[in-house]
Amino acid sequence: MLSTPEARSLWQPTRFRSLVLALATTAILPLINHIGVLGTNAIAAGLAWIGFGMLWAVIRYGDRMRAWVDVGYSTVED
Repeated sequence: MLSTPEARSLWQPTRFRSLVLALATTAILPLINHIGVLGTNAIAAGLAWIGFGMLWAVIRYGDRMRAWVDVGYSTVED
């Protein structure tokens, strides 16, 4: 039993990672049985390219995206 708040806060990322891996495993293993290793790897590669594209867009157009919405952060002039 984790008795201190510090110990609980250190456990949270590990618990989240374990949950994500458990859910991914329950999705990937039946997919491998259904469409095979090559198809599953192709889907994973496609998702990785989509993630790359999103990351590239945020890096490339991040200034414009931030200009759309003012979330109230202070600036250097403030």
